[in-house]
Amino acid sequence: MPVSPFRGYYTPILPKGETPSGRLTGFTWFSARRVKCDETRPVCKRCITADRECRGYSIALPLPNRETISQLWISGRQEICAEPEPPDWDLTEALNYYYMILKPGTPHQPDPDTFHPHFIPSRFICQMMADQISKASKARNRLIGPGEDPAFAGLWLKFHHHMAKCLEIINQTIRGEGKYDKVQIIFGILYLVYMDIYQKVSMWHTHIRGFLEYLGHMGGPEVSVQDAGARICTSIIFMLATPLNTTTPARKQITGFDCFTDAQLLQLFGNAAIPDMPCPAEIFIAIVYVTRLRGAIARAENGSAIDQDLTLSIDSIPIKVKEIFDNTQQFDVSKWAEDLLANNQDYWSPEHSPGSADALLPMIGEIFCVAVRLYGILALPEWAVESWASSASDMRAQTSRLTSCESAGALHRQALLVLLRKVCGQITHDEGLAWPLVVAGVAVADGSADERAFVERCLWNVWRLPNTVASFALVIDKLGAFWRSGKTRWEDCFDEPTQCAPLG
Repeated sequence: MPVSPFRGYYTPILPKGETPSGRLTGFTWFSARRVKCDETRPVCKRCITADRECRGYSIALPLPNRETISQLWISGRQEICAEPEPPDWDLTEALNYYYMILKPGTPHQPDPDTFHPHFIPSRFICQMMADQISKASKARNRLIGPGEDPAFAGLWLKFHHHMAKCLEIINQTIRGEGKYDKVQIIFGILYLVYMDIYQKVSMWHTHIRGFLEYLGHMGGPEVSVQDAGARICTSIIFMLATPLNTTTPARKQITGFDCFTDAQLLQLFGNAAIPDMPCPAEIFIAIVYVTRLRGAIARAENGSAIDQDLTLSIDSIPIKVKEIFDNTQQFDVSKWAEDLLANNQDYWSPEHSPGSADALLPMIGEIFCVAVRLYGILALPEWAVESWASSASDMRAQTSRLTSCESAGALHRQALLVLLRKVCGQITHDEGLAWPLVVAGVAVADGSADERAFVERCLWNVWRLPNTVASFALVIDKLGAFWRSGKTRWEDCFDEPTQCAPLG
């Protein structure tokens, strides 16, 4: 194939038998050595005599100068093979980082398809840079933020440059100017959430709200469960937003999932546990319910309507709390564990779980059941929990010094810590227990120093895992400051949106 004349050599396309000078040049090997070729066809005699392979009569021309290049372009007789444009340097570095650093630790991770029409280089570059910053933070035992370390100034600059490009692509597509469809918009926002959640100062809260707003523009819950692409993105956002909402102040809740029915939420979650949060689906929905009640009570205290649909009132909140807590107590964790093992045997194999999966899984399910009730006890006002605490025989005040709610909180804290001590370290994916550990962290604010040390140690062990993000340190630091403050309530700890998802 003809090659570009700008490469230092070229082969002109000429009529058969014609040369630029009007004569043949003979075998090029002789030309290079100033030996005359007899031009005998099909093989010259000199080659036969020298027992040398005769390579034919290809035309050899000197390296082109500016004049000959211009003449070739003007004549139109030169066919140039356009060479592919090399990839962007940042993309080349990102691909190198993926194959050298990230891929060895995640062998089942699908490789990036850079030729796919929906592949967005800036998105992939941001992912790799975010992972690099996270790993560097762990190596230094501190979360590196923009402007905090001169060695990372250039990396942060490029990261924000490509984040801006990702945002512009989303905005262009929303305006109908891009080449991507609507589903690619929500995929793009999902990636923004993931990439931004790595950071010390993050916009993940805003991105999730934007995702849900655009999902409503597309058609709302119906689209999210009918369209395959939308369902995947919405499921991931739902799994992220639910624990993140728990560590967000009640007055700043992400309420975009309030319009989803229970059936739609269960369809988003699925019936099988996931590595990031191996929680039974029904218990996960209970976390959503408790968080919604937090928001409803905060709105009522602020003088706003407690529920726009008028299906919930202040008087009905204690009844709703009792219903949620009773359901979690009656949940059959053994049956859940049995079904989970049947459907996910490969994941819960001895390779992934050093302990016996048959014994560990029911305890993991019970950990989440206890944790969601303890979360409600800590996060909801006492009047909302009192009805349930008083009716439960094992939750009644054990001494005259404790109210029913205080007694329930103490018993649940003790039960949760016992379960965590048995399970932590027994499964490879300890990041799945991050949320129950955060709940335990708030609960031990008025506990013993040994209890706080245990929770803190477990949380830092989760942070040190190779597949968790460094920004998980934010919630650990938040708990440390909370313990030193002498306060004990949930809202006192999480007075601003706090990243609590390890993203393992």
